[in-house]
Amino acid sequence: MAVDGVAPRAKMIQQRSRRFRTAEEAKAFREKAESKGEKLPDVKAFDSNSIMPGVFCVVSYSVLGTPFMVRLAAQPRYFVDKKITEDANWRGVQVVSSGHEVPGEGEHKITEYIRLSRAQPDYNPNVRHCLYGLDADLIVLVLLSRDLHFCLLREEVKFGPAATKKGAISLERVIDDFIPLAVFVGNDFLPNLPDLHARENGLERLFDVYKKILPSLDAYINLGGVINTKRLQVVLDEMTIWEREIFERKIRGLDLVQGKAEWPKKFFLSCVLLVS
Repeated sequence: MAVDGVAPRAKMIQQRSRRFRTAEEAKAFREKAESKGEKLPDVKAFDSNSIMPGVFCVVSYSVLGTPFMVRLAAQPRYFVDKKITEDANWRGVQVVSSGHEVPGEGEHKITEYIRLSRAQPDYNPNVRHCLYGLDADLIVLVLLSRDLHFCLLREEVKFGPAATKKGAISLERVIDDFIPLAVFVGNDFLPNLPDLHARENGLERLFDVYKKILPSLDAYINLGGVINTKRLQVVLDEMTIWEREIFERKIRGLDLVQGKAEWPKKFFLSCVLLVS
């Protein structure tokens, strides 16, 4: 059971920007509603900054958490102690707990524990893992684990036909390529490329480009953790084609909007010319 500890600096920057933007949008929404005379509930909203554990102090090598996270981390430990003491089904269960005082996000700490376990000589390769969560980065973390018996649970699970291998395509190597390509869509640590948004099917489009380009490449992009920039550039060059299409559609849309805005003026001038 892992509770979020101090996140890396890149994650803090991304979180801070999102939360500031959310706060600004909420403020604007409230002001707009009040200007219309609408009565909003006088309830103080929960401050999501309370969830973010504090900072890592380099001088004293200590981790500072928020009061909310201190209380939150205490509850799972109390629950586990209570179950082990009172529930006979829990007597033989080993529970590993990592609180807010341990740096890193919960899902990263869990998958790191699994990777360290796999490195042990007495590790059972048939052990099964089940991880629940909604964060998209869980998919990447599970793929990186290279564990054959790993189940990721989400609210909505869709089952489809099993993927089949074609030609000399290696699924393992495709996964190695997919993970760095997914970074271009952005994550908690890095911003996305322009016109490449996850909410606009950016990842699907990017992978379609990769599938189109892969047969023409002499090898894979990710070679043992080292990115071949020449092969990656081929994918990026192909991406510029549909990026140009998106840019042209946006320009046409702006011209159309501008043309509609100019229509009353042109109509008025035409009437003046006809009368004169």
